[in-house]
Amino acid sequence: MCIIINFKSNNNSLMFIGCPELKKQLFLRDLMTLMQEKMEASNIDSNETTVKWQASKEERIATWHFVMLDKNKNKVFL
Repeated sequence: MCIIINFKSNNNSLMFIGCPELKKQLFLRDLMTLMQEKMEASNIDSNETTVKWQASKEERIATWHFVMLDKNKNKVFL
C-alpha cells in the first residue's frame, strides 16, 4: 500500500511513502494516460487548443483537468 502526500516542497512534487519507484512511475503514467484520454474524448478541439499553451504535455493535461473541475471558475481547488 502506498500513501500519497501532496505538499509544497522545493521541487513541488508529490511524496509517495512506501512505494517502490517502479510502482510510482506506473501509477503516474496510467493517471496521465487516463487524463489525456478524457481530455481528448471531451472535445476534438481540446488537444489543438492546449497545444498552443506554453507548457509541457503533462502541464497542459493537468491544467485542462483543473479547469474542468473548477465549476465556479474561481481558480481554487480544495
